Order: sequence, then C-alpha cells, then structure tokens
Amino acid sequence: MNDNPSENSSDRLTLMRKGDLKEKRKEVFSLPHQEALDKILSIQNPLPLVHSFPEEDLYFLLHEIGVEDSLPILALASSKQLEYILDREIWNKDRMDLNALAQWMDFMLEADSHRFTNWLMYEKEELLEYFLHHSIEVRLREHDEDPSDFGNAFSTFDDVLYYRILDGDPKTPEPDSTEGEDSDENNLVKGTYERVERVVREMALENHDIYQKIMVQSAWIISPEAEEEAFRWRNVRLSEKGFPPLEEALEIYAPLSFDQLERIRKTTKKSLRKADPRVGFSESPFQLIQKDSLLPGALDLLFGKGDMDLIQQEFASLCNRIAAADQTVVKTREDLTAIVKKACSYIQIGLEKLGDIQSRAENPAPLIHDYPVSGVFRMGFGCAMALKWRVQKWMDQSWFKSKGFTLRFWDESWMGVLGGLLIKKPLFFDPFKAGSLYREFGSLEEIQRMENIVDDIVSMDQLLSLWDFTFDSGPAPGELTHKNLILTSWAKGRLGLSDEFLPLSLGDFRTFFKGIWTQKARPRKISQSAKKDFLNFMAGKTGLREDEISLKIGPVLEDIFKEIEEELGGVTLNNLDPRYIRHFLLKSP
Repeated sequence: MNDNPSENSSDRLTLMRKGDLKEKRKEVFSLPHQEALDKILSIQNPLPLVHSFPEEDLYFLLHEIGVEDSLPILALASSKQLEYILDREIWNKDRMDLNALAQWMDFMLEADSHRFTNWLMYEKEELLEYFLHHSIEVRLREHDEDPSDFGNAFSTFDDVLYYRILDGDPKTPEPDSTEGEDSDENNLVKGTYERVERVVREMALENHDIYQKIMVQSAWIISPEAEEEAFRWRNVRLSEKGFPPLEEALEIYAPLSFDQLERIRKTTKKSLRKADPRVGFSESPFQLIQKDSLLPGALDLLFGKGDMDLIQQEFASLCNRIAAADQTVVKTREDLTAIVKKACSYIQIGLEKLGDIQSRAENPAPLIHDYPVSGVFRMGFGCAMALKWRVQKWMDQSWFKSKGFTLRFWDESWMGVLGGLLIKKPLFFDPFKAGSLYREFGSLEEIQRMENIVDDIVSMDQLLSLWDFTFDSGPAPGELTHKNLILTSWAKGRLGLSDEFLPLSLGDFRTFFKGIWTQKARPRKISQSAKKDFLNFMAGKTGLREDEISLKIGPVLEDIFKEIEEELGGVTLNNLDPRYIRHFLLKSP
C-alpha cells in the first residue's frame, strides 16, 4: 500500500490529465474537418493533445482534414506518430514507393524543415540513404580533377561532393552489380526533382559533416538488402500496433465452433483481466459503432465494471486485424466505417449464436464480458462460412452443374444469392441496397434467410434431376433458367406438343396464354385449375406425388406464378411480344 500523499496526488493528477485529453480527442473526432483543425490549434499548448492521439487516429485525422491543410498538426507529431505515417504511406506490398516517400518528406519539410531534417538525418538515416541511393548520383572530386568534367547536371555545396538528381532516369548498373538492380521503375523517383533538391539542400544546411557522410554512404548501400530490412522492421512496428503480417492477419477469418471458443474462454479468463495501460489503442473505431448493434448494449452494461477499456482495446485490435487481412489502409471515414460495420456485424451474429446455444437469446449482449471479442467475431463469421461451404459441397454434385449450366440458370435473385455466398468471404445479397448488391451479413436472421433460399434452390435442383429433359437441339444453356425451363415444358405439355425441348412459337404461346387465367378477376390471376394442372404435370415428369412437390417447393412455385401475373396479367393477347417475356422461351419473331 502506498502511504506517500504526494505520490498519490501525482498519480491522480496524471489520471485527470489523461481523462481530459481523452475527452478533447473525443470532441475533436465529433467535429467537421475544419472545425477539428481549428479546435486543436486554438488550444494554448496543443502539443500534449497531438501526442496523446494513438498513431492510427492521428493518421486518420490528417487524412480526414486533408494532409496539406493539417501541416500544423503534422509539425507537432511525435517520432512514433511520424514513423507510423511513413509505415502506412510509403509501402506498396513489399516494395517501397519512393514517389510517396518523396511526397511525405516534402510535407514534413514544409511543416517544419529544421525539425524534420534533424529527424531524417539522425533517426531515419538508413531510410534517407535508401531514398538518396535511388534519387541521386554522387561523385567526389579529386584534387586534380576539373569540375567541368562532371557536366552541367552536377551540383555542389563545397566543391568536393558533387551530385546529380536522377529524376526518374535509371542508373547505369555498376560492372559488378546485378544487371538491372536499380532499373525497376517502381524504385525510381519520377518528376520529383524539386523535392529531392530540397531534401539535399536542407541536409547540407543542417549539418554539413553528416550531410557528406549520408550522401557518400547512399552510393554504396545494397538496395535489395536495405529494402528487405526496412520492410522487416516496418512489419515489426505494425505488428506491435495490431497489424500483423497478412498470413497471420487472415486467421481472424478462421471460423470458431462453440467448443473451440469455450476452450479459449477458459484459457484467457477474460473476466479476470483488465486492459493493459501500457498498450495504446485506436479510439476512432469505437466511435463509429452502429447504434443498432448488440455491442453498444454490452458496453453500457459493463461500463460500471471497469471493463470498458479492455473491450475497447480488443475491438480496436480486431478492426486492425480486419484491415490487415483485407489489405485496407484506413485513410477516410468511409474506410473506417466499412471495417467497423463488418466487425460489429459478425460480433452481433456471434453473440446471437452464443445466446441461442446458452438459452440467452433475448439478451446475449453481456456475453461479450466472458468471451474475447475476436473469438465472438470468428464465431459469427463462421456462421456465414458454414453456409458457403454447404453451397460449395452441393455445387459439386448438383444437377444443374452436371448439365453445364452456369449460375445464370437460377435467374437473377437466386444467382445473386449463390454468387454472394461463393466468393472468398461470403456476402449478403441485398438487391435493394443503393450502390451495391452485396454487403456484410448483419444478423443471424439474415444468415437463416439465405439458408432458406439455399434450401429452395437445392430442392428445385433435386426435383429437376428427376425430370428427363432433352437438350440436344434446344436453346443454348445461357438462355435457360430454371423458371423458363419448367414453365415452357408445362406449356408444351398442356398443348400436347413434343417433349423435345424447343422454344414455343408465338401462336402456340397465345393458345396456352388464353387458357391459364381466371375469367373475372382484374388484374388477371392464374386460375387454380391451371396451377393444379401444373402440379400434376410436374408430378408426372418427376415421379413424385403432388403433395411431396408442394411440401418441397410449393411457396417457390407460388412466387413464380405471382411474377407471371405481375409481368403478363395486364397484357392483351395481341400485345404479347417474345422480346419482353422472361418466364417462357419463345421463338424470335
């Protein structure tokens, strides 16, 4: 027990300051871009506030405001924050993007040339040497050598060290170097003459001795080794921030069963743990959590139990892992919102699944207290993956695939469902969503809805496998759907035409068309006798009883009849046009 009053007072003061800074950060994130910038700069001493931002949040804030507009904030950033910015900005997979590095060096020098020149020369010397290796050619003048021998392209500050800015021109490989080592255009700085010139000039003005050392050493580095080492350290730093390498990050999409999650729960004993105060974590994902998600409810319940920071830490880590696995660099609110929505969606599904298993379906949110957030996410994502795997397994032995049909065979809505489930990370098919047909699953009910549709598709496929179709001289597979296949077959059977599957003539279709409607209803409806005849026709073709067919796909057939009524119920006999009839195959006029 600490009996020192002054020490306790100091600790309380530190906590108060941290709490005050946290509230200020929260306020900044809630403001529009320009107001956020003004708020930070209006503080008498904004340095502590800027330094208090987690690296991810400051990076996000710079892009939200606009990098050029936020140079005053960049000038106040800590070394760790600057390093994180470069780690996110100057890499394209495992290759360094020197154009991006040149641009960010320019931003930094514009923000505070003295400070950032020092930072580059003393703390990022290896990065600076790598940059110069690909940007300049260095020559040392011998005492008996005439400067004119170097040509007009070379410049100097001391009449000893001369340099030429390459500006995107490949270096000529040295005789003993690997051919083409420096000729890769991705490793050349293009159109950045002024930026390179500024870096070199600021170095020479800051410390001429260090300038000479760096310039000379830059000519002799081994480029591939230097890049590989820089990439390795960059991955180490990002891993510490919760952005693991791709192979490790992808584990977040490895589904967990309830038994596996239970073993993790017993091992981690989350209820006994607290957030590690030494670990900084991004606060911005938390502020974008959707209000209709189950997660905020869990947080409200746990707020008074001291678990808020732990859950926030876990949630931020989860968002970072998702970003790393999806290879997404979060620069805008839209980028962050997409990741937060995905995280919340599968956490909600995982909580609902846990609630069902533990008979707590009405209020599963408190379960977030017992299980790791990432584990709940993986359990939720596993529900979607289980449906995907089921579809893949069925596809391999399906009738429609054995006949050479593509997903188009299942018409737009069912094709959309299957298409969303068969991609690498399954998505919910939402034809009413503006801008896109697909989105993340949002609840267990949505997964169950897709399961029901898959049940209907499988049942229809099984039924068609019992049907003896002949396609030898029929239409191309791309023209067929399950709807026009069974409906055209029925129409031909009702008219007493050949079983060979060929399109109907317009005249034959008109004869069929007249006989399927009720006489009095307006708009017209397909008669019960026609529906009964259709069911009888299918029973004859498949060998199943009518009640068996109704049990398997009765609602599906009713939906098809409704579509026909909506499409053709108001069309007169003389206005029938094969070009606009989707549910039956007709010969072209």
